[in-house]
Amino acid sequence: MKKLALVLLLFTQVSLAQIIPNLWVQAEHQSVEISLKDKTAYPMIRLKRAGAVPVILLHGIGTNAHNWMDLGPDLYKSGYDVWAFTWSANKNRDIDQAGSQTVKEIVNYVYKETGKKSFLVGHSLGGIVSKIYTLGIEFDQKTGEYFISKAKQRQARSRLRGLVSISSPNGLDPEMLAKFLPLFSKLPTSKVPGMADLSSMINRDKLQRDLYLVRLIEYNVMAVRLPLISNLAEFLFNPAYHSIFDYDLGRMTRYGFSPVPQPIIDQVNTNRTELRSGDQIADYSRFFRDEPRPIPFAYIAGESDKIAGFETIETEALAQESPFLLIEEGGHLDPLMGSMRIETALFLNRFFKAL
Repeated sequence: MKKLALVLLLFTQVSLAQIIPNLWVQAEHQSVEISLKDKTAYPMIRLKRAGAVPVILLHGIGTNAHNWMDLGPDLYKSGYDVWAFTWSANKNRDIDQAGSQTVKEIVNYVYKETGKKSFLVGHSLGGIVSKIYTLGIEFDQKTGEYFISKAKQRQARSRLRGLVSISSPNGLDPEMLAKFLPLFSKLPTSKVPGMADLSSMINRDKLQRDLYLVRLIEYNVMAVRLPLISNLAEFLFNPAYHSIFDYDLGRMTRYGFSPVPQPIIDQVNTNRTELRSGDQIADYSRFFRDEPRPIPFAYIAGESDKIAGFETIETEALAQESPFLLIEEGGHLDPLMGSMRIETALFLNRFFKAL
């Protein structure tokens, strides 16, 4: 009986250790100020590989840097210096400002720390703000119009090697935007009860005990099928590719969501779209599809994505003659987590190596 108890204990410990990749646990977890003009402390996870090419990872709306806990270690093992930021930590900036200011500050910070140009990878809204920065989309206070700043493009080109947009809406399908944007406008702007800061758990050596709760959440999502969480899971993932033993949904529910800055919610409510901004309603989709790229771009989409339809992403990629990966049956978050993210990692590695 004692032997059985010991075996069960060891099995439990191994199972819990597999919930969060060891490389992610061993990474640097800190909050950093990246600008002299702004005192926001941005949560950052770095899988440090000194002297290697940096890869900057930016999450989507309502989530945080821990969405990269699977793909980040994959990129690190491929030889890259990996930096994941919770860019939405700045609560005073809307989408325009996050793109033109926050992303610029993040990219400059990594360049200052490493002395090397980075690859920039953005998921969903993280892809949108990455493209705003890289394409140099600016607002002219005098004319009240948006325009492309060639000076901003040159600055981005001096800091970046390439950009990858993953599951990122581009405004080319207004009907799909109309379906999901009302849901985004209801996202919380303050901490949700039951959510935990994974970096804090790791730094305070509290993770092992907390992972039992992750396992309990996973069981309730996958086996008991609690309506609210299960519906959310089906909205973000293709559940057919996630089992009760991989803990993707449990850790996402416990660690993966973060409050949305109020200015972003206000922007979505006012303009009814993520892709238009300001009183003059400038349409980003035109810039995203037609503006020549100052650096190489690549695109990834999930075939079953309910938020960012793969057809529109493919249209943008074809318009720019950029590499494109379609993940068959993939949902919105599947390119980052679970078994499908292997395709993403291989595609990213090929794209990076070609430049």
